[in-house]
Amino acid sequence: MNKSFILAVVMAACSLTACGPSQKEKERQAAIEAEEEKDFKDSVEQAAKEAARKAYVQDSIAKAKTAKLKAQAEQDAQAKAIIRKLFGMAVGSIEYDEIYLRNHCTDKMLNNLVDEYDDSGYSAWGFRSGVQDGDGPSKMVSIKSLGDNWYRYDFLDMGFKGAKKVHFVYENGDLMLDKLVTLIEPE
Repeated sequence: MNKSFILAVVMAACSLTACGPSQKEKERQAAIEAEEEKDFKDSVEQAAKEAARKAYVQDSIAKAKTAKLKAQAEQDAQAKAIIRKLFGMAVGSIEYDEIYLRNHCTDKMLNNLVDEYDDSGYSAWGFRSGVQDGDGPSKMVSIKSLGDNWYRYDFLDMGFKGAKKVHFVYENGDLMLDKLVTLIEPE
């Protein structure tokens, strides 16, 4: 019985040590867990960097849109001021100013405004209608941006409705009127 008992104890001890992980297995498992933890931390770090990059890009896009809108608003204000002044010169409510015309119209536009009757000036009346007789007011009614540097202006000329559209370009950084198209001409 002693031998049987000893054999049983030895067998039980062997089976108990065989059931548990060996030291190498424990080390391998710990290395796997450490690698998984490192991968998780790297993923979190990568996600944080990507989120920061996306936030930066979105912020940059928002700033660019704001700057573009501001530049467009400034251009619109400048274009509308030029249109008002040129129309005012055309109807005589603002004194005729040839220097202003040269500073705000391209050479192409100035060639279209050359006064057929007076070789020394420009026909500012091109910015109004051809109406000669009327007893109503002459005034600007509205100016609207049409996009792509085109603007439409509606007006009354001696009480008659008229409309034109103009196109602006940039020359040497200056906003210059380049084209003038009649949309509504009173009869």
